Amino acid sequence: MRYLGEGAYARRISWLLVIMLLLPFVVFAGARPARAQLSRTPQVAVLEFGNRPNAPGGAILGRQATDSVVVEMTRTGRFDVTPRTQLNQQLQELGLTPPLDNIGIRKLGQALGVDFVATGDITRVVINGAPRRARVTLSVRLTDVASGELANGAIESGTSPEPPAGFQPDDDTLIGQALANAAFNAVQTISRYTLPEATILNTRDQSEVLLNRGSRDGITPGLEMIVVRGNETVGRIRVNSVGSTDATASVILNTKGIRPEDRARAVFSLPGYVNNTTTGETSVYDVAETTFKPRGEKRKSIVSSVLGLVAAVALAALLFRPSSNSNVAGGRVRARAFAEPADPTSGASSTRIEVRFDIANDIPQRNIQEIQIYRNSVTAPADPTLPNSPGSVPVGVLGPGERVFYDDPTTIRSVTFNRVLPDGSLEATTLPVGGFTPGRPQQYRIVVIYQRVQVTTGQQGGGGGGNQNGTQFTQTTFSGFSGFATPVVRPQVLGPSGELDMRNVSFTFQGSAGANQYVVEVADNVQFRNKKRPTSPTQNNPLTTATTGRITVGPFDLTKLGFVNTRGTTIYFRVGARNANDNPGPLPVDPNADAFIYSGTLNSFTAIGAPPPPPGGSTGTGTGNPPPPPTTGG
Repeated sequence: MRYLGEGAYARRISWLLVIMLLLPFVVFAGARPARAQLSRTPQVAVLEFGNRPNAPGGAILGRQATDSVVVEMTRTGRFDVTPRTQLNQQLQELGLTPPLDNIGIRKLGQALGVDFVATGDITRVVINGAPRRARVTLSVRLTDVASGELANGAIESGTSPEPPAGFQPDDDTLIGQALANAAFNAVQTISRYTLPEATILNTRDQSEVLLNRGSRDGITPGLEMIVVRGNETVGRIRVNSVGSTDATASVILNTKGIRPEDRARAVFSLPGYVNNTTTGETSVYDVAETTFKPRGEKRKSIVSSVLGLVAAVALAALLFRPSSNSNVAGGRVRARAFAEPADPTSGASSTRIEVRFDIANDIPQRNIQEIQIYRNSVTAPADPTLPNSPGSVPVGVLGPGERVFYDDPTTIRSVTFNRVLPDGSLEATTLPVGGFTPGRPQQYRIVVIYQRVQVTTGQQGGGGGGNQNGTQFTQTTFSGFSGFATPVVRPQVLGPSGELDMRNVSFTFQGSAGANQYVVEVADNVQFRNKKRPTSPTQNNPLTTATTGRITVGPFDLTKLGFVNTRGTTIYFRVGARNANDNPGPLPVDPNADAFIYSGTLNSFTAIGAPPPPPGGSTGTGTGNPPPPPTTGG
C-alpha cells in the first residue's frame, strides 16, 4: 500500500476524477447559450456591380446584380443596407465615380458612416442546353471601412430553372433568373462565414506574437492577420505554427507597436481580387472559379456531443487497461532553417536548422536519460535484436533538460548514443553521420530514453521477503515528423546600385537552391524599420519561382510607397528566400525580419532626383505601355 500514492493506479484514479468533473462540459458543449444582441446590425453600402469580359450585358445587368444582392442582404436581416439615393448623393458630394479603388471605398464608407462597402462583378454568363438555360457567376466582396481590408466575400453561381414544357423564355429572362439565384447563394455564403479572430497574449522582441486561438477556431499556418487596437490598425502578422488552442505568428508589419490584448483579425482573400491597402490600388482579373466558399467556424452538433461522451468513456477505458511496454515520444517537433549572421564584407554565412520539441506528459521528466534527434535523410537498417529499434542513426543527442538542437551541413561527424538492450540495460554506440545538404528539405523526429522503475515481489520466508526496486531503461517509438525545413543559402544580390530614378527601379539577384519564393524589401534605414514591399500591377511580392539562375523583378515606382525622389536619398534593400512548403518556415534572425532567409550584404542605392519636365510640360513616358513582367533565367 505504501506505493499506492505514487503508483499507476493512483494516477488513473486521479484522471478518472478529472474526467467526471469535465464530463458535463464535454456532453453539453454543443448547446450554445443564447447571446444577448449587444452589437448593432452592421451597416453596408452596396456599389454598382461591374461586368467582366466573359459576362456581357453592360451597366443594365450590373444594376440588376446590385439590386439582387441588396434584396438578399435585406431579406437575411443581418445587414442594414444604405439606400441608393443616399449613396449616390454622397458619391456626388465627394466627386467619386465608380469603380472605386481602395482609398475611394474607404472615403465613401467613412462619409456614409457604414461598416462595410460591398462591391462585385458578374464574372461569367453562359446560356446553352435544350431547353435553353442560363448560368451566371457572381463575385461579391465586403471591404472593412476601418482597415481597408477585405472582411468577407464569395464567388457563387446560379442557374435559371428549367422552363415548362413547350415554353422557352427569352435570354434576358433566363439571365435574370440565374442572377437572382447567384445573388441568393452568395449572400447566404457571406452570412454563414465569420472571419477568424484572436487576441494577442504576448510578444517577443516585436518579431513574434502568441495568439489565444488555434486550429479549433479556424487559424491555419500561413494565415495573414491585421492587428487592431480599437478602430486603428497597428500591424500585420503571419501565422507560423498552430496548436489546437493557440498559435504563434511573425510580425510582418509594425506601424504603432503591437501589444498584448490587441485584437488580430484574419485578412480575407478572394480569387480574382488583389487589394493593396498601402497604395490604394485594387485589381480585378478573370478566374476559373465558379464557386468559392470560405471555411467558417465549425459548430458542434448534438451528434458531436454524443461522440464526445463516447470519447470520454473510451478515455476512461484506456486509463484502466493493462500497462503497455511501448511508449510514444509525443509532443510537437518544430524545425526552422536559418542563416548565421553574415560576414559584413563578403555576405557569406552558414545555413543551419533549429529543432525544438516537447516531451509527452506521460514520460517522467526527471527519469529522462537522453533525447535522440533523427533526420529523415539519414537511414540505416534496423537492429532486429533491439526493441523499438529506430532503424537509423541520430544526428544529435541531448541531455534530459535540453529542448533545442541545431543541425548543420558538416560533412561527417561522430555521434555517441545509447541503445536499449532486451534486458533493459544501455549500450553506448558511436557512429559517423553526415550533415544535411543545403537546399534540400529536411524533417526531424525524436526518440526518448528514460528510466523505468519496476516493483517486484520477493519470496516470503527466510529473509522476510518484500518488494524490491529494479531500475531498467526503455525508449519510446518515434515521435511524429516535424514540418519541412529547407536550409537555403542567403540569396546573392546583383543590383541595383549607384544613383537611380526611384520611379523606375528593378532588382536583380541570384536564386538559391531549394527556394521557390522570394521577397524584396526596401527601407530608408539599415534596421529595416517600417520596411515596404514594392509591387506593381504585373508583379507580385513575394515572387514565386524555383529557378536558381538570375532573377529580375520590377520595375517598381518606389514613390508610391512614400519614398521621396530627392537627390541623395539613400534606400536600403534586401532579398529574402524560402521554400513555401516549409512549416512553420525559416527562423527570423535578421533585423525586423519575416520568415525568410535574407541576403547577407547591406545593399543600397541613392535617388538621382526627378528629371526636369520636357518642353510642353508633359511628364509622361509617352509609351502608354505597362511595365514588363519579371524575368528569370539561367
